[in-house]
Amino acid sequence: MPVYGGVVMGNYTDLTRELIAKEESSGRYDAINPTDVVSIGIFQWYGARALNVAREIAAADPDGAIAASGASGLYEEITSGNNNIWNGWKPSGEKKEALTNLLRLSVSEGVQNNQANKDIEGYTAQAISRGVSDPAAQMYFSDLYNQSPKQAGNIVVAVKAAGKALTVENLHAYAMQNSVMSKYSSRRNRVFNQINAWIADGSITGGLEPSPPPVNPPNENSPSGIGGNIPPSVYGVQDMVYIMNGNMIKVDSNFPMGRMYVEVSPGIWVPLGIGGDRE
Repeated sequence: MPVYGGVVMGNYTDLTRELIAKEESSGRYDAINPTDVVSIGIFQWYGARALNVAREIAAADPDGAIAASGASGLYEEITSGNNNIWNGWKPSGEKKEALTNLLRLSVSEGVQNNQANKDIEGYTAQAISRGVSDPAAQMYFSDLYNQSPKQAGNIVVAVKAAGKALTVENLHAYAMQNSVMSKYSSRRNRVFNQINAWIADGSITGGLEPSPPPVNPPNENSPSGIGGNIPPSVYGVQDMVYIMNGNMIKVDSNFPMGRMYVEVSPGIWVPLGIGGDRE
């Protein structure tokens, strides 16, 4: 069971994973979006992140992955080491069938759940960094962030600007007023109603305690207050990096509250927040 800040996350992670997976893929581990650049699995990981999940599955069961690939060349593609090979690829034909077979391997569920849990920890760390401390509100924010990191941040800013508490009710109300997220009102309402049902029956336990190391710890690395793992000389005084549980948060003038990245292979980082709107 994941632990953060000394608090066991209870069933918070499982419920959040269920919530997002239901919206992204109807909870199907073999889901593939046939109309867009390759998006796979319960969280509809996209492009390079999809490739990374496929690699994890293949590494967990090489023989099964080879059999699933058949003569399509998919296994060779996955294991080639080319991190850009799925950029722009829209699955079709024999290779799409092979990818479906790969996603149906018995090891796939565990691999996808593990990656989804890591993503949820990253989403929730972002919620905490913005002052969202209630587990139900963290859960709602996580689904927002999965859809659109930018708009999730904008919604929190709007709630704070109105002088209101960062509750699930207020996050939902301002999401429905947001010019982008209001386009997804059906999803927003389903998520809100499901979380409220879990609140009513006491299902939600755990969550992450609001005490991670701050993204920009004051005076940690220098008198100017620049913190993080990258020296100020690399990015400049407004830019900093914070790494936690395999995720990286980079703060700069474009993303003053931080943008989440994941390492898809050693030294290769891509933005987190794949699934739905990117605005």
